[in-house]
Formats: sequence, C-alpha cells, structure tokens
Amino acid sequence: MFLVIFLMKNFFKFTPPEDNNNFKIEEPELQIAPKHDKTGNIDSSLSNNLEAMKEFFHFPLSNDFKIRTFDITVNSEKYNAAICFYDGLVDSNSLNNAVLKPLMKEICTTPKSVLKKPSSDTFKNAILGAMLIQSQLNIVSEYSKVIDAVNHGECALFVDTLNIAILCDAKKIPARSVGKSENEMTIKGP
Repeated sequence: MFLVIFLMKNFFKFTPPEDNNNFKIEEPELQIAPKHDKTGNIDSSLSNNLEAMKEFFHFPLSNDFKIRTFDITVNSEKYNAAICFYDGLVDSNSLNNAVLKPLMKEICTTPKSVLKKPSSDTFKNAILGAMLIQSQLNIVSEYSKVIDAVNHGECALFVDTLNIAILCDAKKIPARSVGKSENEMTIKGP
C-alpha cells in the first residue's frame, strides 16, 4: 500500500521547466485588409467580381452561399457568367426555369453578318430580353446593393465584360399548411 501511495504521489507531482528564460509573448495575428471595397463599383472582369463576392460572403465558411458558373452564348460567341445566391432563400425551381434555362439557350440579337461582336449595351439588352420571364429585374453597379439583395433572397447575375450585376427576384416564401392547433386545445366538460 505504501508503494501505491508513493507512486501516486510522484505520478501527480508537477515539476516546472528548468529553463525559465524561454518565455515568449506571442504577437497577435495581423489583420489583413480586405481587397475589395463593399461600396465600390462592380468590375467588368467576372473573376474579380467572383473574388469580391467570395470575400464579402465568406465563401469557404458559409455553406449556404452558392456560386454557379455557366456560359451565355450571344451570336455564337460564348461569355462566362455566374449567378450568386443563398441556397435556402432562393426557390430553386424559379431559379432554374426563369433564370438559368433562358440564359443557357443561344441568344440572337441580330444576324451574324450585321453584328460580329455585340456592344455592351446590345449585349446587356439581349440578356435582359432573354430573362423577360423573370418578373423583377434590377440592374445595379455597386457591390453594396448586390450584397443587400442577396441577403434578402435575390440572386445576382454577373457576366464577363459587363460592369453591372442583374438582380433577379427568385425568393422562396416559406409557407405552412393550416393544421389542427395543439397548443390551444380546450377540454370540454360532460
């Protein structure tokens, strides 16, 4: 028994380190300034816009924020595009049927012989014309308006070479059926 007590006493015995001069104060991590300004204007480069959206919405950490990239074909020329939205706030059927399907079909603005490459206004109008199925469209040129719209359930369309974002209303309105009340039941007497 004496041996067990001796071993237990030595087992829980704390011995401080011998070198007390090795104490370091850790420096706090440096805060890295954001690359993009939330009040800034939208860039004409799709990659810069997507990088900004990932930064604003903390993309790797936020699992609900989605970015879907695809191609838009106007007069046989492909343009890269992306749509940004929150998964739970947007109705996926409305997004697929009213926004993505019309944009993924080829859009013809004028015959190929007349217009080789569309100007930005013609290109913007062709995209808006293809999205006429969607009830509400807004054109914005500032990141702050895009951030507010995406946070309120809209989706933002970015197209390469356009320095605007097209906001599409595809909100999912939560609804529940009318059911029997379980909290306010009354007990009837005899």
